[in-house]
Amino acid sequence: MALTVYGVILLILPIAVVFPTSQAIEFYSIGGIFDDGPPPNPERLIFVQSVICNNIRCNRSEERPFQAAARLQHTKLANNAAVLQTMCVLLANNATLTVGVADLDVVNMIATASKQIKVPFITPSFALKESFPDMKFDYVVSLRPSLIQPLLDLLDYNHWKQFAYIYDGKRGMRRADTLMRIFPRYGYDVTFKHLRMEEPITETLKNMRDSGRHHIIFDLSLEASERALRKLQANDLGMVTASYHYIFMDLDIGEIDMNQFQLGGLNLTGFRLLDKESDVYQDFIVDWRSCVRNNSYIDVDTKYFHLSNPALSLDMMEVALEALNKFRLDKRESVKKKERTRTCKLGMSSALVPSSEGPILINIIKKVKYQGLTGNIEFDSQGDRVNYSVQILGLRQTGLEKIGTWNGQNENRLTFDTFTDDETSTDAMSGRIYTITSILSPPFLMLKPDADQRRGIDKYKGYCVDLLEEIAKVYRNKHSTFRYKIKLVADGEYGTQMENGKWNGMVGELMYGKADIAVAPLTINVQRERVVGFTKPFMSLGVSIMIKKPQDNQPGVFTFMQPLAPEIWMSVFFACVIVSVVLFQVSRFSPKEWHRVEHPPPTPSGIGEFSLNNPSERFVTEDREETENDFGIFNSLWFTVGALMQQGCELCPRSFSGRLTGSVWWFFTLILVSSYTANLAAFLTAKRMVMPISSASDLAEQTSITYGTLASGASETFFKTSSVPIYRHMWEFMSNSEDMPFANTTEEGVERVRKSNGKYAFLLESAMNDYYNQQPPCNTMRAGNLLDSKSYGIGVNKQLVDVREFLTLAILELQEGAILNDLQKRWWTSQNESCRIPPVPDHMTKTSALNLETLAGIFYILLGGLAVALLVAGGNLFLRSRHELIAAKNRYIAKRKERIQGNQKNVQANLKACCKGASSHTPV
Repeated sequence: MALTVYGVILLILPIAVVFPTSQAIEFYSIGGIFDDGPPPNPERLIFVQSVICNNIRCNRSEERPFQAAARLQHTKLANNAAVLQTMCVLLANNATLTVGVADLDVVNMIATASKQIKVPFITPSFALKESFPDMKFDYVVSLRPSLIQPLLDLLDYNHWKQFAYIYDGKRGMRRADTLMRIFPRYGYDVTFKHLRMEEPITETLKNMRDSGRHHIIFDLSLEASERALRKLQANDLGMVTASYHYIFMDLDIGEIDMNQFQLGGLNLTGFRLLDKESDVYQDFIVDWRSCVRNNSYIDVDTKYFHLSNPALSLDMMEVALEALNKFRLDKRESVKKKERTRTCKLGMSSALVPSSEGPILINIIKKVKYQGLTGNIEFDSQGDRVNYSVQILGLRQTGLEKIGTWNGQNENRLTFDTFTDDETSTDAMSGRIYTITSILSPPFLMLKPDADQRRGIDKYKGYCVDLLEEIAKVYRNKHSTFRYKIKLVADGEYGTQMENGKWNGMVGELMYGKADIAVAPLTINVQRERVVGFTKPFMSLGVSIMIKKPQDNQPGVFTFMQPLAPEIWMSVFFACVIVSVVLFQVSRFSPKEWHRVEHPPPTPSGIGEFSLNNPSERFVTEDREETENDFGIFNSLWFTVGALMQQGCELCPRSFSGRLTGSVWWFFTLILVSSYTANLAAFLTAKRMVMPISSASDLAEQTSITYGTLASGASETFFKTSSVPIYRHMWEFMSNSEDMPFANTTEEGVERVRKSNGKYAFLLESAMNDYYNQQPPCNTMRAGNLLDSKSYGIGVNKQLVDVREFLTLAILELQEGAILNDLQKRWWTSQNESCRIPPVPDHMTKTSALNLETLAGIFYILLGGLAVALLVAGGNLFLRSRHELIAAKNRYIAKRKERIQGNQKNVQANLKACCKGASSHTPV
């Protein structure tokens, strides 16, 4: 077959130059270097066909009144010696210029030969500055545009900072080498990976996924790009979610039929050089078909012109022919003029005779301006293409479509199209199917009873399903359709960081791109926020304690003693004794407590006496007057007990110290009895609601009840990372417990509470706690207050910034419209009315006995009052004693005075008697 094609080419070449003409026609020789591979080789056929069509136009019109000879040489492009030999043959045959495909390994040799012989070489194979930024090619012109600047502008537009660059082939290697020097200037963190020939791409993709590289640039051949897309859609990779964004550098990526792939909602961007809708392209197809159909022996199918290489090859020929035409119009000497025949001997540069037309022709080529199949064609002074444009392709429902344009002539080089059709809108969320990861956790997500007979999201029900529907309504009102699919998290975990640094659960699926969005009871915390994005919270809650409802407490014989602690009862007993003794003492000291009584015949003793049979005390004075004190020891005790029992007593202190003692005791009993009555009422009311645990402190201070959390959940992370001493102590207890306190699922933890007979407490989010408490058999309850404050939010892959912003606004809109509140009522309040019970007030959940610390104040007052009473009684005793002492002294003085006066009277009487006797005896 190859020989047949080549033979046809050799037959055509003479025919192309012998068409009759009425005037002298100039003749130019164009050398062509192409690969000697098997057909079809469209670049090689286009080279010949272009020369034939030019010669046909030459005979039909004056547009290009010259003919060209296609001197075709096919060789092994990767072989330096073979390519050099081909160049020698073409130059020896006086080729005015050379064109063809060039292998990057032999470009230097071709450029050197062309420079020495001064014959221009035009190629569509590579971009000069992109592949050889440090080299200067004087006689080489390239048709292939550089994609480096379009790529840099696209990276800047997408705000990429961290990504991977996978490349293969010589062109990809050259471009990657250039980009390795450019990317650091922009602060990009890039992982380069060279995909070698026949190397499987699966492992490379897995490594990129596991390293968190969700943005990947594929600089691969078209065949390798298609293989990469097939691997990407594999279910085991999970790399077709919206969090992944791929850029393909091959200019023919748009020719791949995307309908054969299930790419989900990923972002895929590519470049395309051909504008198939342009008038230039459409006119060319018509002209080419006409030329081939009517006048050619070689049929080059127009399907090849959908690809960039054939289109660039055609533009290469048009540039060569246009340059030759301008060269002719400048009246330069034709190559038909006799000149020294060129020869080429390998290794002998002296045998190379430079062309005199070469410098002029290369300048003409570099000044060519032409509208070709690949758009505007212009060159800079180095022979590299400038002022070109490429289309930006984006993945839509119908495949890769044009979404924007990069134009090197515009100040704003990168622009995106504005669409009116929702399906082709450039909205970041349109046309994509987002993968929602979630977990079966009532009432957030549950399977319908007939889920086996349903498909897709219709299998599920719950709060999260309704929330997604409401978000879709918000999006539908403002944009088009929010399309999504729900898949359950593979490992059944919420998401925690493992010892190897990787994340599991839904957070891991978001981080590694297996899912785009997580709609579940996913708690927002610092650790998760570092690796995934969260919307505004859609529910606020906190860690709570779930326990089994305690059974009714049967009252005991001494239930009445429960309102007061044992130390209070002992203190009250001793207080009664002490007050009684103090009252007895102060009554004895105060004279006001003594009163006269009718006394039976006096006792011979003449002293005070006390009778145990009589609770009062009597005292017989020297004057035979008997006084009595009502507050003997037994009456004092009776008075104290009567006041304590809130009962009256006929006895009443009359002294100030006694009344002070009674007053403080009455105040003491008032507070004591009131407190006892109030606490007793609380005990009797809450006797059926007494719980062994009412707070985290209760859990931490005991060891009989085991407690735990959900493994790999936010509650576990809360205790594990908490700096609060009590929570840190609880974590140590849980982590060191032999009875494995952690539950793999919420249902497992709840079931363990129900079957543990009160010996296990489950620490979980309050929303889940409240839900399960209302589910049959209704034997669980929430104990105490929340341990912390947290929120549930929708998790989003960090790369999907626009999606997160939209979901946040949707959540806020639903919150302002009270829709979130309605959803919560629907799934928490209205699901099971049989378990609904009124909330238990905090003061009734557990009533503690009043202890000594609580009632210490009244004991202090009592002791203070007793002390004052004793001081007053002592003062009264002192004053009474002093008064009696003075009175006794006065009595003594008066008696002594009276005695003296009596004695004086006796002496005087005796003297008078003596005097009377003496006077009656006269002397004899």
